[in-house]
Amino acid sequence: MSRLSEDLIEEIKNRNNLLDLVSCYVTLKKSGKGYQGLCPFHSERTPSFSVSPDKGLWYCFGCGTGGNVFDFVKKIENISFYEAARTLAEKAGIEIPEKEGFSEDYKDKKNLYSLNELAASFYHWLLFQDSGKEALSYLKKRKISKETLVKFKIGYAPGSNRLLNLLKKKNYSFEMALSGGLIRVDGNGQYRDYFIGRVIFPIFDLRDRVIGFGGRSTGDAIPKYLNTFETKIFNKGKNLYGLNLARRRENRASPLILTEGYMDLLSVSQSNMEGVVASLGTSLTEEQANLLRKFTDEVILAYDADTAGVSATGRGIGLLESAGLSVKALILPEGKDPDLYIREEGREAFYKIVENRVEYFTYLSTWLERKHDLSTREGKEGFLKGIEPFMSNLEDSLRRNEYFKIIESKNLGISEKELVSRFSLYKEKKKLKVPVEERKSPADTERLLLRLMLQDIEIMKKVFKKFKPEEFSDSICYKIADSCHKNLNEKKDFSVDELIKSIKDDQIRKVLAEMLLTDDDYPRHEESILGMIKTLKDKKLKERQKELELIVAQGKPSDEINKEYQQIVRYLKGGKSLSA
Repeated sequence: MSRLSEDLIEEIKNRNNLLDLVSCYVTLKKSGKGYQGLCPFHSERTPSFSVSPDKGLWYCFGCGTGGNVFDFVKKIENISFYEAARTLAEKAGIEIPEKEGFSEDYKDKKNLYSLNELAASFYHWLLFQDSGKEALSYLKKRKISKETLVKFKIGYAPGSNRLLNLLKKKNYSFEMALSGGLIRVDGNGQYRDYFIGRVIFPIFDLRDRVIGFGGRSTGDAIPKYLNTFETKIFNKGKNLYGLNLARRRENRASPLILTEGYMDLLSVSQSNMEGVVASLGTSLTEEQANLLRKFTDEVILAYDADTAGVSATGRGIGLLESAGLSVKALILPEGKDPDLYIREEGREAFYKIVENRVEYFTYLSTWLERKHDLSTREGKEGFLKGIEPFMSNLEDSLRRNEYFKIIESKNLGISEKELVSRFSLYKEKKKLKVPVEERKSPADTERLLLRLMLQDIEIMKKVFKKFKPEEFSDSICYKIADSCHKNLNEKKDFSVDELIKSIKDDQIRKVLAEMLLTDDDYPRHEESILGMIKTLKDKKLKERQKELELIVAQGKPSDEINKEYQQIVRYLKGGKSLSA
């Protein structure tokens, strides 16, 4: 690799404003001679990230990282110095001759950004051609203005392999387009466009680069929404649609409105509300919550007013508050989403709902009152059951006492004292239950169990009496558990240092480090630990039952097979435990 001259490095540095660059990723506020914000490299609630434009330096007092503009790009993009210099040179319009020294990963990412930009521009152009008439008509019916379509670069993918033909004409690599989710391979081994007959929503990162796409069917195609799969430059759980524009809103201290989908965002945005973002067809993630925290102190949840939307709001509240955000929710008429409400009632009506945003308790109790007739005993019980999980986990005593009084005022036939007793009992019952979600895989459950073992030597000893290392089905968990078991047997005690030394594989060491540094709020009661072990063993029994059913179905199974099968069936129906 050819070394860059000191003069060229200096020119690149001088032509790139550090404050502007960092502001793409962090909301910075003036503090003395410099600026402060939340660090983009670790999660925090109190700003410890400092930028000095005069010195051209940045530093985080929380995680101890810092440097100049090159160091920031290196760390935020996870690239080499030479690649960072190249990135900044391109941004400043400085030409650097192509040299060796770029990693394959950097080259792939650069090519994907280029391909996505080409695709986004092509889809946008197609929307306003004859092939896009139907899609354009659909968008007009949804009252999306041309100004909004241009602002968000909305496009249309008509099919007929239009994008594939363009890539062929411009000599782009089909393999690269395949890895970027722009094309696919059909059942006959032929390349085809990935998006067909769909309105296209380009997804931008904080530097306004196209990283992926969302596609909405204009007909009856399933699924209705289709997103780019995970690529080297796109992960839907770590990005938010529209954040590249929302971060530039005039009042940087104003709340951000979080919607469920693309159309909701477009309707809210063209109602002259700049600070609006949307999740990308997935439940809100911890990474997305932390990303929002970099650009606001308050989030307003504007989810659909249906059962799924209420459930998503509940999950979102917890994640956002854990990230240090103040959270409010919008009370929309039942069955409405922001897009439909704005189209039917107008932007002024939506403004009023935003102004009257409420805390989660009010949002939830309003929804429950809609769903349950409080004049009936069944309705009262339904309301109380719906509010129980929130009230039982509320730590703020002032808010809890205030809410108790509100609930009591609804004439449910239960006193405040009885409410306190009921919610306390609910919390105690939940402690004894095994909070392992059914949708979690056995590997997820095993890793949780192993984390608890690593954090508490007494739990480890109890688990090994009931659950041997070889019973861990996840290979990494087995290897860590086996090392722990040997460490216990040989040393008669457990030593983290010895455990770490015994693990040579980099991947296993990485998982081990994560386990040792992760704090879990999972109940450590013996009943909970035993319940988790039972869950794991039962899952294995169910898998074995399926295997035996296949053998039995083939006819004339042995007596031993029949006996084993009957024992498992009896146990799973509530008979004598096989996993004691």
